[in-house]
Amino acid sequence: MRYLAYGGVDVGPKMFTGVDKQELQQLDSEQALIAKGQASIHQECTKLTVDFNTVVKGYL
Repeated sequence: MRYLAYGGVDVGPKMFTGVDKQELQQLDSEQALIAKGQASIHQECTKLTVDFNTVVKGYL
C-alpha cells in the first residue's frame, strides 16, 4: 500500500461508502471490486501516463 501511496493513489479507507452483502449482490463484479477496494485514483488523474520504472526506482 505504501508503494501505491507513493505513486499518487489514495489508499485510505473510504469513509461512509461501505456496502452490505445485499447491496454487493446487486452489483456486477467490477462494481463490487470498486466498492470493496481501498485504493482509488482521482478522476482527473486517470488519463495520465505512468512511468512505472521511474516510480519504482524513486520508491526504492
